[in-house]
Amino acid sequence: MDLVEAKRRGNLLLAQRKAQEAQEVFEAIIREYPDEKDGYVGLAKTLAARGRAEELIAAIEPVIERLDAYILIASLAEAYRMVYFRGRPDVAEKAIRYGEMALAERFADRFNFTIAFYLSEILFNAKDYGRAASLCERCLLKDPSHPIVKARLARCRELSGKEATL
Repeated sequence: MDLVEAKRRGNLLLAQRKAQEAQEVFEAIIREYPDEKDGYVGLAKTLAARGRAEELIAAIEPVIERLDAYILIASLAEAYRMVYFRGRPDVAEKAIRYGEMALAERFADRFNFTIAFYLSEILFNAKDYGRAASLCERCLLKDPSHPIVKARLARCRELSGKEATL
């Protein structure tokens, strides 16, 4: 199997909304090239498109340390966020862990507003108002007028005893 051709085929199938076929292609890539991130990236995109967060976690989490790719870390952050907001507060720690990894300084050029926004909500729910406020501030650098972020920041500051400066 030619890796480049297989990736192209999987991505084309995904673009054509043939997710099951795309998933089969990416799984074949993983079997053939287990040390290449491309198959895992395609599989993560496919499972995310299908709303299969738990399957994405099961497929990607075991290889995340070895492959260490931003898109895989961000995919895990998004998947854990989805599971958390579907009523699974038991995954909050992992949602926070992967969200913070995706927002780490080494990925500063790839700031993901969506990950930061939802991570701030998870931290707020965990009563970690300082870290939630910090993420809100980072979000406001990208979108200074976002009303939900501004309100959450004010509430974080109120609850943590800090005075609002905005």
